[in-house]
Amino acid sequence: MTGAKLLATGQSRICYVAGRPPGHHGNGTQDIFWERADVFTVSLHCNPLNSYPFFAGFVDETGAGEGPGYNLNIPLEPGADDASYLRALDKALAAIRKFAPHAIVVSLGVDIMRGDPTGSFFITPEGMRRIGAAIGGLCIPSLIIQEGGYHLQNIRRGVRSFLSGYAVSLLGEADKATQPDPLKHS
Repeated sequence: MTGAKLLATGQSRICYVAGRPPGHHGNGTQDIFWERADVFTVSLHCNPLNSYPFFAGFVDETGAGEGPGYNLNIPLEPGADDASYLRALDKALAAIRKFAPHAIVVSLGVDIMRGDPTGSFFITPEGMRRIGAAIGGLCIPSLIIQEGGYHLQNIRRGVRSFLSGYAVSLLGEADKATQPDPLKHS
């Protein structure tokens, strides 16, 4: 949570993409921000009926106090592949855009990759690249924290793929923003 605190020093609206893109729900993150309207939490995770923590991460958990509507859980069924994960991520990104945060914190875990001994998803390195590209395409200042993942080869390939996709997308969007519009006349 230190990363979120550092980003919050300027009274910024923050989106905490918890769920790492994870295998399991970010219940600790959800609990911390449960009653807040200045932080939007998003978690993509395995359905809690099938995966740890079994008691949190359901769709109807949206926040309390000042926070209703500022917590979004997107549970996926075991066996989720690149296509199903990316469809769910599209929903999350639409909600993030609507919230319009000044910064995002991404808890990046690669336990969603095929072959992780604790995971139940089948995300490939190419899927990790596309996840990174989708998040980078938001063009929002980001703090990316690597956590989770228990297969050493997946950690190497997954983190590299995510960061490559993120950087290429972010740089591509920045290049578009700095290029003159060829249809606009001076």
